[in-house]
Amino acid sequence: MERFLEPVSHTLERYNLNPNLITLLGLIITLVSAFFYSKGYFLVGGIILIVGGICDLIDGNLARVSGKVSRFGGFLDSTVDRLSDSAIFVGLSLYAFDNRDKEFLFLSLLALIVSYTISYLRARAECIIESCKVGIMERAERIILIIIASFFNFMKLALILIVIFGSITIVQRIHHTYKSTINSND
Repeated sequence: MERFLEPVSHTLERYNLNPNLITLLGLIITLVSAFFYSKGYFLVGGIILIVGGICDLIDGNLARVSGKVSRFGGFLDSTVDRLSDSAIFVGLSLYAFDNRDKEFLFLSLLALIVSYTISYLRARAECIIESCKVGIMERAERIILIIIASFFNFMKLALILIVIFGSITIVQRIHHTYKSTINSND
C-alpha cells in the first residue's frame, strides 16, 4: 500500500495541501456514501466508501511526507473516523427502518455500539497502558467487510460478523488491558 500512497502523497504535498483537509474531505465523501446506504444503493455506497477510505489512508501518509504530523491531526483523524463509522451505520439503520426490517435495524445499531466500544476501549486503555491495538475486528476490517458486502449483497451477514467478531475484539482489548495493568503492578 505504501507504494501507492507515497507518490500520491508527494503529489498532494506539491500543491501544499493540508493533511487535515484530506481528513475532512474523507468525512464528506463518507457522508455521501452513508446517504446512498440509507437509500439501499449499497453498491454505489461501497464505491464511494472506497474513495473515503483512500482519503483516510492518504491523510496520515501526507502528514508524514510533508512534515505536518501533529497531535491535533491525530485527534482530528480519530474523531473523523468515529463520525464516518457512525454515518455508515446510521445510513444502514435508516435503510432498515424505511424497509421495516427490524432484524437489519437491530444488527446495524448493534454494529454501531460494538464499533464505538472497540474504539473507546483503545482510547481509554491507552490512557493507562502504552498500546491497545489488539483484536480481530478493528476499524479497517469493519470497513473492508462493509465494502465487500456492498459489492456482493450480503450486508446483513456482514453486520452479524461485525457484531460477533467485534464483541470478541472487545473481550480481547479488555483482557489485554487487564494483563498489561496487572503485569505493571498497578
